[in-house]
Amino acid sequence: MAHGLGYSLSKIFFGALRVVIAVAAVLALLWWFGIRMPGKNVSKAGPLSPDEVVLREELRANVQKLAGEIGERNMWHYAALTAAADFIEDSFSRAGLRTRRDSYEMQGQACHNIEAEISGNRPEIIVIGAHYDSVFGSPGANDNGTRRDCNACARSAVRQRKTETHVALRCVRE
Repeated sequence: MAHGLGYSLSKIFFGALRVVIAVAAVLALLWWFGIRMPGKNVSKAGPLSPDEVVLREELRANVQKLAGEIGERNMWHYAALTAAADFIEDSFSRAGLRTRRDSYEMQGQACHNIEAEISGNRPEIIVIGAHYDSVFGSPGANDNGTRRDCNACARSAVRQRKTETHVALRCVRE
């Protein structure tokens, strides 16, 4: 009887061990193919050019303004949402771009998409978009701040050189 019980416990143990190993293998594969960052890890980046230093500081100031000063911006924090739209419109205007507000109503409140365009000579149009609202409970520093700053990067790049292609910048409330 004891021998049969030991064999049963051994069988259960090794069966459970196989399940644990299979789950660990699946998790390792998910990490390897889904979560791990692709490409090489560059431990030391090259020095920034003077223009890149200026752009870095502009981006840092933009994220600080949106996430630090204005903070969470959504329909539950409508004043902050409006302040963010005003800030983005002002930043486009300071860059010498003519802006347009595409306004609509949501939950009885006016919401705005902010647009600016940089004219080019060719018929192609490049549209660069970002949302400026944030999810409930978040200042939107990473997702929202960095996406909105893609417009700042594009604006800076286009401002420095003439473009042949029409560039449309869109900041929207999703």
